[in-house]
Amino acid sequence: MKFDIDEGIKQCTGYCRLGYIVIRNVKVQGAPPVLAQKLFQLQTALAALYNIDGLAKVPQLARVRSVYNQNNFDATRYTLDAEMLVRRILQNKDAYYVNSAAAAINYCSLKFLLPAGVYDLDQINGNITYGLPSEDSYLNSNGKTIATDGQPFLYDNSGIFGNANTQTRRTAVTLSTNNLLAVVYANEKVTTEQLLNILDFTRKKLTLYNEGIVELQEIIGVV
Repeated sequence: MKFDIDEGIKQCTGYCRLGYIVIRNVKVQGAPPVLAQKLFQLQTALAALYNIDGLAKVPQLARVRSVYNQNNFDATRYTLDAEMLVRRILQNKDAYYVNSAAAAINYCSLKFLLPAGVYDLDQINGNITYGLPSEDSYLNSNGKTIATDGQPFLYDNSGIFGNANTQTRRTAVTLSTNNLLAVVYANEKVTTEQLLNILDFTRKKLTLYNEGIVELQEIIGVV
């Protein structure tokens, strides 16, 4: 599997970088109580720090929109994954506990306030590219058809499967998933050393609660 960023995005943004991890032979289960407790503690801490009206001014969440600063895409129209999770917390809603992989990646996204996604690697067909897709719409994890609206996405030979604020139904992780792909979407304020540390932390959380063997951990993109 080859993973790359489309040259068009590199030219438009001047900055585009992703960190990714491949983990084989995982054992996805329901969200473990220990992890659920850690998520609750993190949510409580975030709720004490922020209010929903001021989220747009939180430096980490404001800067992460630079992941999307390209072409005519208006990032302010969308809530990126980390921001969406914080908004749920401030609205007295829990973060998603769907399974142990989703809970672990949500914990990491909340901890670092960076978008991160986890995908079923066996449902990915061929090489992966991060760029502007040719499709006009996609089927999200809830089975709803959503317009792409000029957003950049991860896509393979079968089409798009996720980005910094959504994932498709096709590659959603389930209890039957055997192999994982985790992706962290970095912004210009995240140094290489910081991104490496974030990937290390994410790898440890994913393997702690899902087991598995780490096959690959890399950073791609340009500054």
